[in-house]
This record gives sequence, C-alpha cells and structure tokens, in this order.
Amino acid sequence: MKISQRDALAADLEWLEPFYESIMRPYYVELNCEWDDTKFREYFDPDKTKIIQADGIV
Repeated sequence: MKISQRDALAADLEWLEPFYESIMRPYYVELNCEWDDTKFREYFDPDKTKIIQADGIV
C-alpha cells in the first residue's frame, strides 16, 4: 500500500465536511458543546489543507 498526500481542492469540501463531522461530533457531544454546521465551511482553506491517500484513493 502506498500512502501519499495531495493538496486539497475546493471540491473536496463536499465529502470532507460530513467526514469531519462524523469524526468530531461525538467529542462535541461528550463535552456538552454545540455543533455549528457553518464553522467547517467557514474555516476550510484548500490552500492550507492536505488530503491523505492510500494507493491514490482518498
């Protein structure tokens, strides 16, 4: 298996946002914090984000 990374694209936001939420929301719930659906889109910057791939698949 080959692990690599690539620069994020604006189009990655469509799958990355629900992926991030599925990972992070349980921690918010555990800490009694409110999840804000707008924050990820507000702070997502493809120029500062890398996507990790395994065998060229995200």
